[in-house]
Amino acid sequence: MTQESLLACVMSVRLQGSGGAPNELESLERVVAGRGGRVIQIDSQSFFGILRSASVTIQVSVALARFAAQMDQTQIQIGICAGSIFLAGKQCTGQATVEASLLRDAASQETPILLSREVRRFLLSEESVPELRKQESGHYAVNWKETATEFSLPLFLVPGDQPMVGRTAELRALKLCVSPPQDQPMLVTVVGEAGIGKTRLLSEFALFAANQGARVLGGQEHEGLGQPYASFHDCLSLWLNQVDHVALQSLASVAQLEKIVPEISERLYGLKSTEVESAETEKQRLFDALVEWLGHLAAAQPTVLILDSLHWASDSTLKLIEGVIANLDQAPVTIVLASREEDPRIKPLTSLAADQWGLSQVKEISLGTLTRDDIRVFYGNTLSDELADFIHVTTQGRPLHLVNLMDFVSKGIDLPESLETALQARFEELPAAATSVLQACAVCGPRFTARVIADVNRDPLDVFEALDRATELGLIKLVDSVKLKYQFAHSLIRAHLLKGVGAARLAHLHARAAEAFQLPQNRELASPADLARLYAGAISLGYVAEAAMWAALAADAALNQHANEEARDMYESALGLQPDQNTSAACRLKLGLGIALARIGDTRSDEVLWQTADLAESLGDGVLMARAMLSTYRLTFSRGRDVELEAVERLKRALAMLPAEETALATRVTALLAVELTWLDDRNQAVETSQRALELARSESSEILAEVQSRRLWVFFHPIEQRLKENVDLLKLVAKAKDPVLQFEAAGHGVFTAVRIGQRAMLDQNMESMRASARVVNDPSVRSMWYLRESAVALLEARYTDSLTYAQRRLELTKRTGQREGKNAFRIQTFWVAYETVDKADMLFALEKLLAILPGSPLEEYAIAAHVAADCQESALVQPLLERFASFEFAHDQTFLWLNCLLVEPAIAVCDQGLIDRLTFNLSDHHSEHANTVFTYLGPVARYLGLLEQHRGNNSSAETLFRQSARSAQDLKSKFWASKSKLNLAAVSEKDCESLTTEVAAQSSQYGWKRLLSQSHQLAAKV
Repeated sequence: MTQESLLACVMSVRLQGSGGAPNELESLERVVAGRGGRVIQIDSQSFFGILRSASVTIQVSVALARFAAQMDQTQIQIGICAGSIFLAGKQCTGQATVEASLLRDAASQETPILLSREVRRFLLSEESVPELRKQESGHYAVNWKETATEFSLPLFLVPGDQPMVGRTAELRALKLCVSPPQDQPMLVTVVGEAGIGKTRLLSEFALFAANQGARVLGGQEHEGLGQPYASFHDCLSLWLNQVDHVALQSLASVAQLEKIVPEISERLYGLKSTEVESAETEKQRLFDALVEWLGHLAAAQPTVLILDSLHWASDSTLKLIEGVIANLDQAPVTIVLASREEDPRIKPLTSLAADQWGLSQVKEISLGTLTRDDIRVFYGNTLSDELADFIHVTTQGRPLHLVNLMDFVSKGIDLPESLETALQARFEELPAAATSVLQACAVCGPRFTARVIADVNRDPLDVFEALDRATELGLIKLVDSVKLKYQFAHSLIRAHLLKGVGAARLAHLHARAAEAFQLPQNRELASPADLARLYAGAISLGYVAEAAMWAALAADAALNQHANEEARDMYESALGLQPDQNTSAACRLKLGLGIALARIGDTRSDEVLWQTADLAESLGDGVLMARAMLSTYRLTFSRGRDVELEAVERLKRALAMLPAEETALATRVTALLAVELTWLDDRNQAVETSQRALELARSESSEILAEVQSRRLWVFFHPIEQRLKENVDLLKLVAKAKDPVLQFEAAGHGVFTAVRIGQRAMLDQNMESMRASARVVNDPSVRSMWYLRESAVALLEARYTDSLTYAQRRLELTKRTGQREGKNAFRIQTFWVAYETVDKADMLFALEKLLAILPGSPLEEYAIAAHVAADCQESALVQPLLERFASFEFAHDQTFLWLNCLLVEPAIAVCDQGLIDRLTFNLSDHHSEHANTVFTYLGPVARYLGLLEQHRGNNSSAETLFRQSARSAQDLKSKFWASKSKLNLAAVSEKDCESLTTEVAAQSSQYGWKRLLSQSHQLAAKV
């Protein structure tokens, strides 16, 4: 059923002077039936044909006109009208039949299409159809043109009867956005307070866009329904009802759209993907599917997507919009977002669109109140100045309030002094039974069907009479005449009705509505979220178990849809209704809650998931325990140096409890455990565990294999040849898996490797890939690691302001989301910026602050302090710091290279020959590499080997190593370490000393390297 189903589309056919009337009637009936219509014969010379939509009626009219041209004395008159139709066998009764008779009698002899006022506003605009003529009957007629545009508008965007005033400039601005220039997408935001006329403005814009040949799709969000992606669901449902099977099957990603519009599965015929994907992969594929869908629509015609009432939308819906903006490239798609002006979540979307598409592709429209002159025009310039002033004050210039006062003004009765009073007066025109019916409607939701309300009320006659009367008063409107589906004219009307219901009756109505929706004929009309809401409202009547069950089902559905905020709320609700918190059912709910919290970035996730793991262990459920522990790791890499021993022990116990058939879970837990063992310096066990994970993964999916391979890169750090091979294998697997988190991690490993081997092109390529993946995933953990690498690369290039900006962003993000290492990493990052840009006195002050916090710090921070003390020629501070390393075994782990390099200058400063020999041995195989990991603090390993050779008096070897170091740093665009290496080279090369010190001094002055500038001047003075 299309959106145009709000019309009762009636055809009136007469046969005059034809001898074979019955045969001709049968032929005409076949034409109508072939287009999906229904023919109700009236007599032997005429019939009424009833079709499912206005556009189909128009199509049939063309076919009938061609058919009639071959017949003698045949007239075909077509009536398209608004109203309700009731079919029973071959009988047709209802408003449409009466109106069709009037249209037939008023028709001219020119075979016109007759349009009622509602339909005229729906299909055509007067100004764009100059041949439109008003007939004596009061209807409009226009001669049919076969080339006319097929129109289709969303239900809520069908313009009403009331005139729109005071919005000329805003409508003009919107009209310019129908076809964005150069096939570029466009984002338009329309904001304004409640009742200011946002939807009314959008309806006029939608009508104009349709007249211009654009496809208009739209959807609305609603207050408190807990329905994920409601506005997108509306848009896709409208499209799904219009698209044929061939076009549907042509979309490669169409199965992913089921997460938004589940009914699409009925049309897929086996296309639904059954492969289990990671949450991030599925979310990205959902974004891709939406972008493909919009591109498909836009390829045929310009497309307008209108999402209304976004102030009621969940964060999940806003993130879906964000994902579409981030992934949509060239396509003539106009996205219009309407929201109340106090919603702060819309502005980031406009900023993102401006970044992605350009400022010219973003337009913001703010609606203000109407003036007194606007109010006069609205009422046909019939108001006195005094009355216009009173109405302006009473309504505060809000169009919705003007509509509610129309009856009072037209009847010349006293005007109410508030909107609430006006609404109450309108409801007083209804019988008490009708008000009771509408209250049941309000409980069911903003949209409802007569069938469900009849089941709730148990008196169908009262229901139909109440709905007809409420429609006449404009309190509700019919949006589907076949299914008798209605919606409230405005959310404020529904809110007013709910206020008038007592607590006991409200609970009873919730229970009745829930039961009605579960009847066989109504089951498809309610989602688990609907039933969870209704049973929650009936808890006081004892429906606790039902409320808990449907809340759990709704939570699972929302999590599957990546609507994580809705999932969190539903899981918390379901858990709150559990009589026993230590059951398997409660454990599953806690797991879902923990996963939802982790996806959102909520700091409570770890606590909830660890509690879940402990509960699962006590219940003997290894699967739930393993899933809970895996969910505490947002990315495939581990927690790093802040790993918790208890978390590792939980991983081991979960692995031991897993059933033999759970190989996929066992593989992932094993791979993660291998990384944690690496951080705990259990090197041999880490390698063995990682190898076991790889063997298990080979029998699993490409995605699990890619995840294991990504973790192996943290375990197999040396030698570099093995790392490069592992990195190539990972990239191949990631390309197959299409998981954006794995793509991010693969790029992160690429950045790490590129810096280590000094490949600038590889570094740039992987940084760009990281940026793209981070924007897509938009996850706190991903963004944290992204900011860390951006800060490091900025430091590498001597962009110190940028480096500190990214470090600050990461610190703020980790504070907000409760991630580890944020404060520690920020302190180290800012320390290294200071190290390169302050003089010796300031660095000594920084060193004192660092020494004050060392007790209890990681071993690496002692090495940093010793390195800085030696560089500042504070030898007295070096020896006690080096004592920490007396018995330290330099395992080939993540910190191997840079920890060895950090200790070179301290060892030379105190002439620790044993440590010097040990460092030389450890670094000798890595002279062609760089000492930094994802950080860029220490430069090429060759420089440190050169310092060791210089200390031994081997200046020739030192010169070769310093030249290699300077060249390698320059290739990587590591400006500071290139200059540092050149200054070391100047100290051992008399031939190049003067030119090198001059060059280093110039670079130091440019970038503010105060100590390096001082050292270059000192060396120049010695020469």
